[in-house]
Amino acid sequence: MSIFLAWILAVVSLTTLSLPTASQNNSQESLSSNMSQENIWLDLGLLFQSATGQSLKVQGNLKEGWVFLDGIPLFRVSAPNEPYNPNNPKSISKLQWRINEIEHNLAEIVDEKNFNPALILIRVEQLNDQPAIFAIGDTWKILLLTITNDDWQSDDTTQSKEELSQKRADIIRIALMRAYEERQPHNIRQEMLNALKILGLLIGTSLGIALMSRLLNVAFHRWQTTHQSILEHLKQQRLENQQVEENSLKDRDENSQEQNVSFRLIQVTIFKNFLRALLWSIQAFFWLGGTAWIFYLFYNTRLIAKAILAIPLTIILLIGALGLLKSSLDLGFSYVLQGWSHRHKSSSQNFQRFLLRIPTLNTAFYQSTSFLAFILGILWFLRIYHVPIVATFAGIGLLGFGFQNLIQDVIQGVLILWEDHYTQGDIVTINSHFGEVEQFNLRSTQLRTLDGEVVTFSHSSFQKVINHTKYWSRLNLGITVAYNTDLDLAINVINKVAQEMYQNTTWKQYILETPKVLGVDDFGDNSITIRLLIKTQPRKQWEVGREYRRRLKIAFEQQGISIPFPQRSIWFETPLITQG
Repeated sequence: MSIFLAWILAVVSLTTLSLPTASQNNSQESLSSNMSQENIWLDLGLLFQSATGQSLKVQGNLKEGWVFLDGIPLFRVSAPNEPYNPNNPKSISKLQWRINEIEHNLAEIVDEKNFNPALILIRVEQLNDQPAIFAIGDTWKILLLTITNDDWQSDDTTQSKEELSQKRADIIRIALMRAYEERQPHNIRQEMLNALKILGLLIGTSLGIALMSRLLNVAFHRWQTTHQSILEHLKQQRLENQQVEENSLKDRDENSQEQNVSFRLIQVTIFKNFLRALLWSIQAFFWLGGTAWIFYLFYNTRLIAKAILAIPLTIILLIGALGLLKSSLDLGFSYVLQGWSHRHKSSSQNFQRFLLRIPTLNTAFYQSTSFLAFILGILWFLRIYHVPIVATFAGIGLLGFGFQNLIQDVIQGVLILWEDHYTQGDIVTINSHFGEVEQFNLRSTQLRTLDGEVVTFSHSSFQKVINHTKYWSRLNLGITVAYNTDLDLAINVINKVAQEMYQNTTWKQYILETPKVLGVDDFGDNSITIRLLIKTQPRKQWEVGREYRRRLKIAFEQQGISIPFPQRSIWFETPLITQG
């Protein structure tokens, strides 16, 4: 409560910023409304346009831009849209040269030690048959600007050239009075007080946002913990009921509940990340904007405000807008996945596969939206600062040959996802490397081998993948017995051990169908092979196989069935002669 109270007090104190002091009232009675303190946001907006180069606009054959004094916009001037001097290495436009000249003359007057606007006459005179505005002092006379036909044509009103000249002369007079007032000690003290009020507001707002962020994190953590436990419970129920009630109405309902909880977790996570990024952007925007406001209050620091507006605040706005776009796309994709999953909920097998694919699909899509947001951010930034986009990307295109493999990797990654070759968590063999898919993105796949090694493949580096765990797996055992073994007895023992495992409560949940003994499969050099097939859940064939071999070894020993070892028979063409 104390944090919010401090914030409210800061807001109340800040409301006095727009109320001028008694000394300010005397000096500002003659100021026009567009030069008053209430127009700070208009001034900051034009200052932002100036910082990003957008204050210069092209209208037909004319180019126009704003003239500033102490960072305050005064009026617009125009010039033909052509280079001023192509042979000049600086190569500035005619309009920019004109603006620089006017601003230099105004700054020269203001920077005088004995500057006093009451002793300066701003007068309109004729110069070369055109109205010209002069500043006249006791011993000097400076030409500030000439009202050209271009200025008159680009003006939005229907006033005459002489009326336009007088209006701009009045604006210059008011601007000089404001510049004089801003340099007085009492005004500087007042602006310092205003700066402290703004700083208090920033601190109070920052503390409020920090508290809000903490409360949201606590609420989201509790919600996620609760729903995660619900999801684990539903998964356990599905595994327990899979064999007994497979494809039943109850099983489909449990699948639907599990799926809905999973997607709610994904959607809330996306929303939480968006809120976290939004609060961070708001906090950064407040601090950058407030800092720019503070620097704007003082005439000699407005260039710093311009620098803050030029890049940092632009980047914050870009991040906020692109973050909103990315979160909207991610959230929309989660709803698309949810609708897709509803078409698979009637099939337990397809549903399990779909649940396995969700993390991979989400990761790939999130990476795609992040890349899209990054590219849009660059294009937007280049657009704001008038960087030639086509020429820039044409230069990048020269390096296109170096990106061919990357493009092939991405296309192959999209096909792997679309055709469901494998997904994160599958056991696969790629280029003779066997392991679990630990990480997947559109460019590469990482396998974790049995030795704990991580092997990374770019998608264009292989053409064939063996997936050992898609939908279901199978234990394919070739059991060898000696030639002198009773085959009927051996087949019965092999089948009995398999059936006992299938009926066992612990192992039944991993075995999907009744084990099948195919019979005698091969005659070897010193053994006979009997083939056994056991269909299992994905990834469970090795675990079931290890347990089955252990039980079969014990059963063979009990029945006296021997597992053969390599033997070799030697034949002689002539009998051995035994000497007596």
